[in-house]
Amino acid sequence: REELQFKGILLSEGDGISTLRNERVASSHEVLGRMSVMAGVDVGISMEDAYLGALVENVKSGKVPMSAIDDAVRNILYVKFKLGLFENPFVDPVYAAELAHNPGHVELALQSAREGIVLLKNENHILPLKKDMKSIAVIGPVADAPIDQIGDYSPQVVPQDIVTVLEGIKGAVSPSTRVTYVKGCEVIGDELNEINEAVRAARRADIAVMVLGEAGYRTNGEGRDVASLDLTGMQEELLQAVHATGTPVILVLINGRPLSVNFAAENVPGIIEAWMCGEQGGNAVAEVMFGEYNPCGKLPITVPRHSGQLPVYYNHGKNKFKRYIDMTALPLYEFGYGLSYTTYEYNNLRVSPGEIYPGGEVEVSLDVTNTGTRSGSEVVQLYTSDVWSSMTTPVRELKRFEKVALEPGETKTVTFRLLPKDLQMLDIHMDWIVEPGTFEVLIGASLEDIRLRGDFVVKEISMEDPGIPRRRRTE
Repeated sequence: REELQFKGILLSEGDGISTLRNERVASSHEVLGRMSVMAGVDVGISMEDAYLGALVENVKSGKVPMSAIDDAVRNILYVKFKLGLFENPFVDPVYAAELAHNPGHVELALQSAREGIVLLKNENHILPLKKDMKSIAVIGPVADAPIDQIGDYSPQVVPQDIVTVLEGIKGAVSPSTRVTYVKGCEVIGDELNEINEAVRAARRADIAVMVLGEAGYRTNGEGRDVASLDLTGMQEELLQAVHATGTPVILVLINGRPLSVNFAAENVPGIIEAWMCGEQGGNAVAEVMFGEYNPCGKLPITVPRHSGQLPVYYNHGKNKFKRYIDMTALPLYEFGYGLSYTTYEYNNLRVSPGEIYPGGEVEVSLDVTNTGTRSGSEVVQLYTSDVWSSMTTPVRELKRFEKVALEPGETKTVTFRLLPKDLQMLDIHMDWIVEPGTFEVLIGASLEDIRLRGDFVVKEISMEDPGIPRRRRTE
């Protein structure tokens, strides 16, 4: 509290105090309560005996001084006073009704879903689809599962409408387009098997949109882990059966963790990563699928081919090289990856100045051109690499990114500024320093799709100047 100058309330996690007993930290609720309150925990957020009867007994016995209780109560009252709860403890129902789920919130939910979507594959430009197609088969257990589009700790009874992918497609296509829906299977287990029905629907359709992935809080909730990152239940079998019909397949993923969709990556021409896309997710997916919105999302994670590759992250140390005898070590999709319906060119990289001293700044500029026929936005990514360093540093680190909106044929200049903190490393003394040496600058559309390269040098300060240290610790 003193170091952070924190005056608020310190809460335990739900049943968090009791968890310490499972960790064999303490043998009784009395000891747990005493440890917690003396450590500064103001509120036990759930009904745990450590902060009920056991805490009362601790105070009565003198094991917990009343001053500790006073401190906790003081912190709680401070927050209540700051929130004005004593002056006005009631919620204004009229204001609450106007505020909650207002049109601005709905539009924000839609825009967030749009911008979060990542186009993973678009073979032979199969996307976007035409709205006046004769027939579309929508298949999969997550196609019409509204709760599965929102994450854990969301209410399971939602008063407002959640637009599913099926509903989004139906609302986007022309009135003459026939949309057929088959669930196919469940996300978990094999109790439902409609694979034959799905195959028949796919054969009668011009295209099959398969919506697969995860089941919201049931598979991504707290304490709900998986041993494999493959599609669960019978989803993989369903996907392969529909693909075998020869009808073109578009795969939409609804998920909260990376999925190793190796078969789809090799065989399905179009893949849309929609994540848990929220209440307007179905509309956002349909806008991307039918070309109303040009996708510009980039992966904020690395997608592995197999759970055996874990941990897999982009900014590993330079000496961390994995090799497998039974598969490639490369990920399925790299960090920062994401396609668009248009194309972009990067040109004219400028790194200035080419030399700095520790504590100096570097300006990096480049030109980005939309070379396609659609307007769109490109997320330009700047990575750096400390070529040689006295301590192990990441092979690459994302330091800046900027989303640039461009009309067809338009060119814009993107400028980044690298500050001393962007070049820091922890030395052997655990001090943050900027070390002399060469830093590589890499500009690209993803971690692996590097379009421009440059560098600059951090010069070593001469020891002839006694007033300047050889290495400067930066703040």
